[in-house]
Amino acid sequence: MIKLSRQIESLENIIERLETKIDELTEKQSEIEYNAMDHDREMTEKECDKYDALQEKIEELESERDDIENALDYLRDWEG
Repeated sequence: MIKLSRQIESLENIIERLETKIDELTEKQSEIEYNAMDHDREMTEKECDKYDALQEKIEELESERDDIENALDYLRDWEG
């Protein structure tokens, strides 16, 4: 049987870092929204562009996280 615990742990750490980055980007999106609400207005075009760019990054990171989680599931099955 192949020992994959080190690789699994490494991938789990990568997932944690990705989730932290996703949370940070989500917080930045919230800040953009709250800034507009605090000033009782809609988001400006520039704010919308920043918000959309953050959303794109979030979706990319979520996709990477999902791919790694799928690989982890495979490795755990292989190891188990």
